[in-house]
Amino acid sequence: FTGLGPALERPLRTYSSGMKARVHFAIATSVKPEILLIDEGLAVGDKRFRERANARIASLIADAGTFVLVSHNQREMSELCTRAIWIEQGRMIDDGDADAILERYHAVA
Repeated sequence: FTGLGPALERPLRTYSSGMKARVHFAIATSVKPEILLIDEGLAVGDKRFRERANARIASLIADAGTFVLVSHNQREMSELCTRAIWIEQGRMIDDGDADAILERYHAVA
């Protein structure tokens, strides 16, 4: 899943931070958790890896319970989330339908 090919045989200490992030994501999503929390974890890797990661997340969401995504990537939020909480400087600004929250965010940003 990581797309690292033969590099998977190397010790983890030799990996770049992006390679480690791919491995951590693959491990975290290799089981079907009740709650999955990802903090900017989908931002790593090339376009093909991000597409695979999004497909895996969509599968987990369809099969499981709760998925919490902490992200600045509004496209990912719109594609993967049904609900969003807008937090600014530690204060909740809004909570509701993800696309509606994104619209309100753009109206004031």
